[in-house]
Amino acid sequence: MPTMIDIIGATILAGMVMLIIVGVTANLNQTLYMSTFSLNVQTSAIALARIIEHDFYKMGYDISKSSPVILQADSNRFMFWMGRILPGGSIQKTRVTYYTDQTTTGPIVSTTRNPRDRMFYRVEEASTISANIGVTQLHFTYFDSAGIQLSVTNLPLSERLRIKAIRVKIFIESPEPVGRYSDPADTTYMGVYWEKLIYPRNL
Repeated sequence: MPTMIDIIGATILAGMVMLIIVGVTANLNQTLYMSTFSLNVQTSAIALARIIEHDFYKMGYDISKSSPVILQADSNRFMFWMGRILPGGSIQKTRVTYYTDQTTTGPIVSTTRNPRDRMFYRVEEASTISANIGVTQLHFTYFDSAGIQLSVTNLPLSERLRIKAIRVKIFIESPEPVGRYSDPADTTYMGVYWEKLIYPRNL
C-alpha cells in the first residue's frame, strides 16, 4: 500500500513538474517572440527614418529657384525635387514621392494579420519601391518660416512656396499579434513611433 501511494505521489509530482516546465517554456517563447518583433519594428523605423532624412535634406539642392521645389503636399503624400550627387560629382535633378496606401475598409496588406499596416511607397522618377514594413501611419505637416502650420489638404502652389519645415510622423507595427501563441484571440501589436521636424536647407 505505501508503495502504491508513493507511485501515485510521484506521478502527481511529475505531472506538476511537467506543467511548470511547459509554462516556463511558453513564457520564454512569448518573451522571445515579443523581443523579435520589437527588434524588427525598431530596425524598420530606423531604416525608414534615415532614408527620409537623407532625401529631405537634399530637397531643393541645386534646383533652379525659378521652378517650385515642392510639387505636391498633402497629409499622406509628398512629392518634391531633390539634387542627387552622382559618381564624379555631377548633380541629377530627381523627383521623389512618398506615400502609403489609404483605405477605409479592410486590411491593405493581406499577407499579415494586422488590419492597419499599409504598403509604403517611395517613387524616384519612374522607379517605384514598395515595402511591407508594417507602416500603419505616414503623416506630413507643413510649416512656414514663422513656424505657423499650413493646411494639409493638397496645398496649392502659393502655399507650397511658403513651406520651410516638414514634420514627419511614422508609426510602424508588427505584422502579427505579439500574443498569438499564448492567446490566439490576442490583437496586441508591437509598435514604434517616430517623429521629426525637418528644416530642408534649400527651401
